[in-house]
Amino acid sequence: MIPWFTINPQQLDWGPYRLLMDELVLVVSLSFIAIGIASLTGVCSIDTRIGWMFILTSIPIGIPLSLFKTCTNERKPIDYLTVSHFMAQWTDRTWQIAVPLIFMDLFKTTLMPTALYSTAVYLFVIITLPRVGSWVDSDHRLWVQQVSNVIENVCAIVTALMFCVMVLIEPTFGDTVPQWDSQTVLLFTLILLLGCVGELMNNASTLAVERDWVVVIAASSGQNLAVLNACLRRVDLFTKILAPASFSVVYSLFDEPRDRIFYTGVSIGIWNLLSFPVEYVFNRKTFDACPSLDHKIHMHIDGTRHAHTRGEKPHIHVGTVDHVTGVTYLSDQPIEPSNIDKVISLHAESFLVGYVARKNMNASFLAGWKIYRSQISFLANLAYTALWMTVLDNGALMTSYFQWRGIPAFYLGISRGIGAFFGLVGTYLYGSFKKKLDAEYTGAFAIVFFAICLTPTLVTGTQFLDSFVVDLCVLAAVSVSRMGLWMFDLAITEICQEHVKEEHRAVHGSIQTACYQLFYVFIQVLTIINFRPEDFGNLVRLSCIVVYSAVAVYVYWVLVKAPVKHQVASFYGTFETVTT
Repeated sequence: MIPWFTINPQQLDWGPYRLLMDELVLVVSLSFIAIGIASLTGVCSIDTRIGWMFILTSIPIGIPLSLFKTCTNERKPIDYLTVSHFMAQWTDRTWQIAVPLIFMDLFKTTLMPTALYSTAVYLFVIITLPRVGSWVDSDHRLWVQQVSNVIENVCAIVTALMFCVMVLIEPTFGDTVPQWDSQTVLLFTLILLLGCVGELMNNASTLAVERDWVVVIAASSGQNLAVLNACLRRVDLFTKILAPASFSVVYSLFDEPRDRIFYTGVSIGIWNLLSFPVEYVFNRKTFDACPSLDHKIHMHIDGTRHAHTRGEKPHIHVGTVDHVTGVTYLSDQPIEPSNIDKVISLHAESFLVGYVARKNMNASFLAGWKIYRSQISFLANLAYTALWMTVLDNGALMTSYFQWRGIPAFYLGISRGIGAFFGLVGTYLYGSFKKKLDAEYTGAFAIVFFAICLTPTLVTGTQFLDSFVVDLCVLAAVSVSRMGLWMFDLAITEICQEHVKEEHRAVHGSIQTACYQLFYVFIQVLTIINFRPEDFGNLVRLSCIVVYSAVAVYVYWVLVKAPVKHQVASFYGTFETVTT
């Protein structure tokens, strides 16, 4: 029999090869940059467009790794986590702009495929994410990250290859509107399946990092949780600025749609092949630098709640009672269940604290909803999730619409970048507001500012204001509104982190994610019904109504419900043990 506790994620680190993975990736990425520069200077005969593709794909990996390795400051867990989070978010932001642009090049005159893709992916996540959230809460932290990262990157690489294959095997793809024959349906279905699984694993990884890892790191290192949250949000926003802009430049290098689809697929595949090892290694370095991440809070059948290494595995403890004080003491070392008889013979006067009460891995949306609904911040969370029922998000539908309107891809990428810049400003303003206001009132200011900024977009689709300048003004209004949105996001994140128990963090986060994706699906369904680009203005006006309603709900919560919150003590750091 294999000894219990001997097979664990800590040993699945590829031994000495793990130490060389990031070094190898650095060498390869710098080599790609060198090849790209050589093609631009005429040293080699590679097409300059491909040279630019190599440079723009490799710089986001080579430069951060080089700076990280040359910096001599003492490393903290958050430093390693920032690098891995940067790689993950760059991948996510690239796909967010790549899918609508590629689909629009393939299908030319309709938003239907983009809406179908988004709807299918989000419905799949809504149905399956509560179970994944339960898995994140109950399994080993490092193992969750490793599994989710591997599956997500494999899905991304295979999808990129499929875009390339679609162009190679069908001469008409990209040049004419494809017929929905069996071949097209099969390829589109495979892309949907890969997108569903990849997005699910991306959500699992994000939940683990943003809802759990960062809280544990803050508590163990003594760093301010709000500061660490803002740090990760800045990583998100830097990638929102740089990733779409970088992809848009690569996309704009090629004039023919078939060339754009093929070479952007190659670019995405190269990025994922290079970024995944870095993400893997730096997640492990984060885990090693923060021993508290290996301590999982869990509850035993008798009600004992505590944390220790490998606490997610079924185990027992030897308990003894001090007959003078009546206090129960538990052994630090968890014991393999198969050794019960031996333990009883050695500790005849002691007793056993029962098996760990495992979470229900088949947790449904309804079970998770009960946990979510019971939180005192429920109405605030509801207002936050409603903000996703909008097309005013610089997302796939908005990108496809303005591409149909004739706005160049370069402007669309820059628009996303400007929006991310204002979001970045919002993360700094949030810290300034928090010095004088608590998170609740800072969130109120942020969501009101967000709604005001979106008001000019109501002119979208009106005939008397139908011009290129108006389109750019709408893009600008959406971009500026990101400042309020990201301030509000930080406020909601901090409110949830302070008052959700550790063993419920991922389940709560998964239900919140499922809820806002459900709202997003509603707007996708409405887009499928109103699939003509000419009807996009109606979707914009509906989006504004939803945003104004969310403002009303949140302000009501702040004025009426939020004061009760201060009677609830923060859970983190409190543990319960039984006494007899």
